[in-house]
Amino acid sequence: MANLFETVAGRFKRLWVDTGVTDGGLSVYSTGVAISSGPNEGNTTTETILTVAAQTTTQNSPDENNEDAVGAYIYLDVTAGATLDLVLEVQIKDEINDDYYSVGVDTTGVVGTGNFAFYFGPVGPGAGVRENFVGRLPREWRVRVVHNNVNAATYTVSIAYTR
Repeated sequence: MANLFETVAGRFKRLWVDTGVTDGGLSVYSTGVAISSGPNEGNTTTETILTVAAQTTTQNSPDENNEDAVGAYIYLDVTAGATLDLVLEVQIKDEINDDYYSVGVDTTGVVGTGNFAFYFGPVGPGAGVRENFVGRLPREWRVRVVHNNVNAATYTVSIAYTR
C-alpha cells in the first residue's frame, strides 16, 4: 500500500492512504488528516528587509506580502551616523493604483545610533517597544525610513511577524 502526502497551506498534511482496492483499474484511497506545525506556527522568524549604508535620502523596503500575520515587530538597528533625524513609517499599499499611505509614524524620531523596536498590530505589546502602531497588519505593506536632514546613516530594518 502506498501513502501519499499533500501539504495544505504549509501547515496541514492530508494523508491519503492506498486501500489496496482497485475499481475499474483505478486505485481507491481513503483519507485522514494529520496536523503538523508549519514553519511560523506559534513562533516568529526575524528577517532583514532593508540594509542601508551611509545614505542621506529616504529609503523604502521592498513590499512585504503578509500571508496571515496580525502584526509585526519592526527593528531599526542604526550602526553609524551622528546628529540624525530618522523617522520610521509603516505604509500600506493600494494594490489597484500602486500608491502607498503611511498608517504608522514614529512620533519621536531617531537621532543617534542604537537598536529601536516598533510594533504594528491590533494590540500593543507593551514595555520595551518604542512605538505601538495600533491596527491589523495589511496584506501588502512596507517600511519607509525618512531622512529629515542630510546626515548619512547606516542601518538595517528587520521584521518578525506575529500570528
